[in-house]
Amino acid sequence: MADKKLKIVFLTSFGDTGGASMAALRIAKAVEAQGMDVHFLVQHQNKPHPKMQVVKGWKIRLAMEKLHFLWYEKDAAHRFAFSSATVGADLANHPLIQSADIIHIHWTNQGFLSMKGMKKLFLLQKPIVWTLHDIWAFSGGCHYADRCDGYLKECGCCPLLRNPHSHDLSHQQWKKKREIYPLNHPHLIGVSDWIVAQGKSAALAPLLHFDRIFNPIDTTLFQPSDQEDRLKKKWGLPLHQPLLLFGAANLLDPRKGFKDVCKAIEQLIAQGIKPPHLVFFGKCTQLDTLTALPFEYSYLGLISAQEDMRELYQIGDGFITAALHENLSYMILEAMACETPVITYRTGGNPEAVLHKENGYVADYQSVEDLAKGILWLTQEADLVCIKKEARGHILENFNEQIVGKEYVEKYNQALSIKKSL
Repeated sequence: MADKKLKIVFLTSFGDTGGASMAALRIAKAVEAQGMDVHFLVQHQNKPHPKMQVVKGWKIRLAMEKLHFLWYEKDAAHRFAFSSATVGADLANHPLIQSADIIHIHWTNQGFLSMKGMKKLFLLQKPIVWTLHDIWAFSGGCHYADRCDGYLKECGCCPLLRNPHSHDLSHQQWKKKREIYPLNHPHLIGVSDWIVAQGKSAALAPLLHFDRIFNPIDTTLFQPSDQEDRLKKKWGLPLHQPLLLFGAANLLDPRKGFKDVCKAIEQLIAQGIKPPHLVFFGKCTQLDTLTALPFEYSYLGLISAQEDMRELYQIGDGFITAALHENLSYMILEAMACETPVITYRTGGNPEAVLHKENGYVADYQSVEDLAKGILWLTQEADLVCIKKEARGHILENFNEQIVGKEYVEKYNQALSIKKSL
């Protein structure tokens, strides 16, 4: 417990929508348990929150940001893969910012914090802690680089832009960050070793401090149940078949790997192997894609309540993700906390949670054949009792709220100490 009750202001575009906001809320809960005073400054929220203030004008700012980017946009598919940060609110004089000991940045794109607004915050000379939910902080505008290595240099020739060239929008944004960061030298917190490694290899790395602190999981909420049969009946799922879960906010988002999972199941069928019963959940605007599947499945629609997610994890024999780009998936952590082993591609930070054949299965990247092997191993070969215990044990040891809360408080105090010594 720190001697001083520090006042922390969390900045995040969306107060209760999306993975970054979920992470921010959970981090806030963890550091509040360590005696910190946390407040949120957001541009949009669905439900009132006692410590959350909304900066009005979001729809106008978002429209202006999108309108500006239309000139540079390659196509609609890449619209949200790049954030230009040209439009944002002026937050520097907000009372929460002025009274804060620490400014803690999370995901602030889509009209909340512009490059100009960021510069004003940095000039306040308050310590800046920035949790990395993607690589935007050290790129020229992309959230995930895929196979592009522009951020290792000075960006430019960005494949996400309509007319890429050496001095395009990505290079311009990169230069603005190079100008702004020396004003404050923010402390960047990666939620996986993978993203820290990406950041330390970036051309902007000398201007930044990097550390790794995992995202926290409430292991009293996400925990196993002994009521599997009752829950299966509640959700209308088969009682006597292995259940393999696959879910995403947008089920058919190409980055989430729905097609690869289906191909893996079809490979097992082609080999004469009876696959597990697939349980899909998430938004799906093309239901005919599901009805055409040549195997048994259940589709549960969009699931948003944490309690509902917990029940699904509790009745699943496994959770599978074939995402192409991940920092470190929260769904993986939640599933494992409920003793549900995970099958994942070797991508991003996922292998830091899923240990191959110890608490789950890590398939070779984009290898549908290995993904199918993982399904076979988990459902027919693995010692499930042992694997399930190992999955939850790994979460308890590395991702519980108390550990994460203490690590953030140490980082806050370190950032304050460095600032005072300058």
